[in-house]
Amino acid sequence: QRCLRRLMSTAIEPSRLLTWGLDGKALGRPEEASLTPARMQRLPPDNIVKVVEGNQSKGLITERGDLYVFGSNVFGQLGSGAAQQDDPQMINFFSDAHKRVLDAAIGKYHSAAVTEDGAVFTWGSAGLISLILSKISSRSYTSLGRHE
Repeated sequence: QRCLRRLMSTAIEPSRLLTWGLDGKALGRPEEASLTPARMQRLPPDNIVKVVEGNQSKGLITERGDLYVFGSNVFGQLGSGAAQQDDPQMINFFSDAHKRVLDAAIGKYHSAAVTEDGAVFTWGSAGLISLILSKISSRSYTSLGRHE
């Protein structure tokens, strides 16, 4: 039963993504819920190489290393000001900084990305992650900022 509440997706081909699930916040299509896989219509212009599943949110990493996110953003886990993003939107921070994203994780409260040069970036609700990082290091983290 818990599995049915989750959001599911799969990249069939680099430029085609199917989504389905009971929570429509990150289906990337108009339906609130669907148990039938259907193609997302609005995809990044680049080929998708990785799909990152979050709790009511999703991330798409492209061949160029751009990170697109959509779904629930209640805790800032998508890095934008809107509480909900229905269509994938690129996080411009990485392309503006000439950083290529290799991997990412989207959680319920915060997200993280690893770039080609090994840098780790975090954003979203800082409560829990700040506590964890303070136990590991005295260095500070900022929103979409690099560990310094």
